[in-house]
Amino acid sequence: MKITKLEAIPFRMPMRETVKFATGQLSALDHVLVRVYTDEGLVGQSEAPSRPMVYGESAISIVAAVRDWFGPALAGLDPFATEQAWARLDRVEHNPTAKAAIDMALYDIIGQAAGVPLYRLLGGWSNEVELSHILGLGTPPQVAEQAQRLIAQYGFGTLKLKAGIDPVRDTAMVRAVREAVGPSIRLHIDVNHGYSSLVATRVVPQWEPYDIAWVEEPCPGWDVRGRELIAAATSIPVMADESCTTVVAVMDEIRRGTCRLMSIKNARTGYTQSRKIIDLCEANGIVPVTGSQGDTEIGAYASAHFHAAHRCTASGPGELSFFLDTEASLFTEPIQIRAGKFMLPDTPGLGLRVDEGKLAHYRVA
Repeated sequence: MKITKLEAIPFRMPMRETVKFATGQLSALDHVLVRVYTDEGLVGQSEAPSRPMVYGESAISIVAAVRDWFGPALAGLDPFATEQAWARLDRVEHNPTAKAAIDMALYDIIGQAAGVPLYRLLGGWSNEVELSHILGLGTPPQVAEQAQRLIAQYGFGTLKLKAGIDPVRDTAMVRAVREAVGPSIRLHIDVNHGYSSLVATRVVPQWEPYDIAWVEEPCPGWDVRGRELIAAATSIPVMADESCTTVVAVMDEIRRGTCRLMSIKNARTGYTQSRKIIDLCEANGIVPVTGSQGDTEIGAYASAHFHAAHRCTASGPGELSFFLDTEASLFTEPIQIRAGKFMLPDTPGLGLRVDEGKLAHYRVA
């Protein structure tokens, strides 16, 4: 089997409501569906999210990278040769989500060819995905009400709160949400680099009485010394995310001892590099947590297979329900969430059920 061509389909999916966080806001998802075609008729798919404020990519740049660089680089290659494929992709600097989407699409082909779902091919730990839902910035009463509503509607047992703009309001929000949801719901907080390390060392310890599972990126990614000071100042474990976007960066952070959890985002490291990252985490006592890049169901399914395949990730929740906040589903049948979880199908590969009519509707010319 050989790769014949790559296709990049840009689409714009509006959000039901604008989601705000410390580094910006999302009113729509400008993402790209990446497809890899083969000479035997199998087609792999995955999603590349554009996050210019994080990775410097836009939907336009992703389409251009796939068309001009990565398509020609992979033409004629065996789709099973994922290490060779990544080496060819890495001849071009940066473009992490474009590379990751191609990588996951290759695995989709492999799963289809093998006749097994990817969660089994990648490790087979489970087919069940426990979810953590993300709540955007808002007033304490607004966020508390949203938390109660989501728990009642979907049965979530874990919620991720956004912070990083106003320390006083953030602390009031944490208190309000904890009081609203009670002690049984797991809460974790993402500061999105919003605080300086000086502010974070003062504010994060104030959240300890509210049983916060972990705090994510409490200061700018470049502030290595700051993360060390924050980790020493609080009993709340620190999670690394945007400060650790490569295997090398993860290893450096582990050596420094500045984090106890690591966000695994298949949208930026695919499966090939993500497997190396979780191996590093397990070998060094770091807890890997499946993160979200604000995906539609396409990207959520891709990450869910990886999450469910491995014991170290499947033992906790994954941030894979962001699609609930979008205007519409791109699947022929929406994902059903019950008791804060969804089940992966036994369809070979990723099992994506993309509705071509909906994709055409939201496609950007």
